[in-house]
Amino acid sequence: MNHKMKISRVPSQIALYTILIVSALVIAFPYYWMVITTLKPSDQVYTSDIQLIPKEISLESYRVALSDKQLPIGRFFVNSVIIAVGSTCITVVTATLAAYPLARRHVPGGKIAYFLIVATMMVPGEVVLIGIFMLVNSLKMGNTYQGMIMPLSVNAVIFLVVYNYVTELPKEMDEAALVDGANIWQILWEVIIPLSRPAIYSGALLSFLSAWQNFTIPYLVAQNNSMYPLAVGAILTESTLYITMQETLTVSTILTIPTLLVFILTQRFVFTGITTGAIKG
Repeated sequence: MNHKMKISRVPSQIALYTILIVSALVIAFPYYWMVITTLKPSDQVYTSDIQLIPKEISLESYRVALSDKQLPIGRFFVNSVIIAVGSTCITVVTATLAAYPLARRHVPGGKIAYFLIVATMMVPGEVVLIGIFMLVNSLKMGNTYQGMIMPLSVNAVIFLVVYNYVTELPKEMDEAALVDGANIWQILWEVIIPLSRPAIYSGALLSFLSAWQNFTIPYLVAQNNSMYPLAVGAILTESTLYITMQETLTVSTILTIPTLLVFILTQRFVFTGITTGAIKG
């Protein structure tokens, strides 16, 4: 009987895998086309012939993009790393410090604070842009890394991932640690954080991706090429300089490579943290 049931499920599994494979190919094809376009010699980019596999591989577009003095890709890349890493570190710290007392301790007004944090997710980012711009200028942070990092350093989604994960941890561990003489900070550092690593890794990745790809805040704060991250530099360069489509796609490829590498290296932690910390609540 079980053997017959397994056989009857084979066609549905084949159909499911076929749909998944086709969907994955459709989603990945634009990125694949972008990458192979950057690897073609310039005289083959604008031909009408569709070549899924280039006849000849050339890195000339990358050499041109990286050596163009009007297009300081290296500087854009360094700026992106500083902004993304800085905001990620602060976001993870603030999310963890907010999630722990609200999830594990009886804080006066804790429920109100929780709902206020969640309510920020309902506000479109464009609504607060003027306020952010005025605040950054009043703090003399215009055209600085601090001015770009701080607005990206508070994220309610990251808070929810960590909060819901911490909520699921047995509270008996806190009580046992208190009996052993641990204080609140020791419980957080030695019990909660080690057990919450999947959620923290997930939050760090989501924060990094958000900051790395963010265009609005750096565009609002930065005022010259020396401070632009890749997301801003690529778009502004395309609209202000006479560069080719291939060079634009080259910059876009450079922009996406770090996010892919970070995701590949951390994906085994990410799915555990997201599924456990984001479903509940």
